[in-house]
Amino acid sequence: MGTTRFQPSWWNEQQHGAAWKRVKEAMRRDWEQTKNDFTPGAPDLNQDVDDTIRQAAGKDPIPAPGEMTPASKREAKRAAKRAAAPPWEEVESPVSYGYAARSYYASSYPHWDDRLENELRDEWTKAHPRGRPWEEVKVHVRRGFDAPHA
Repeated sequence: MGTTRFQPSWWNEQQHGAAWKRVKEAMRRDWEQTKNDFTPGAPDLNQDVDDTIRQAAGKDPIPAPGEMTPASKREAKRAAKRAAAPPWEEVESPVSYGYAARSYYASSYPHWDDRLENELRDEWTKAHPRGRPWEEVKVHVRRGFDAPHA
């Protein structure tokens, strides 16, 4: 699933395909790194609702201020988050579509907005009537659209 790359009718292999080939590996590496990044600037206490409920109920000890939830729980959570993230092969098609869409629609839609999203949703849905729904791929299309472009 997800290994066939979507190429809309306006796709030009020389322009869009060549651009995608230049950035594909960087985007794949970015995707893999993102799956492992859980500390966007602030200290990661590894605290979630389940931890709070267990601590409040006295089932788990409350770590000292600034201290992380014990490593064994943290590692289990990270492993679960990594397992939940789809592999690159499943996101490449929507990411490449978003990447190419930015250059194709740049004059009409220099930034992501509701009008662009509606255009891309319609295009994706027409091309994939029985495939992956837009809501499933939108975040990946947006990731490609927002990626740095040369």
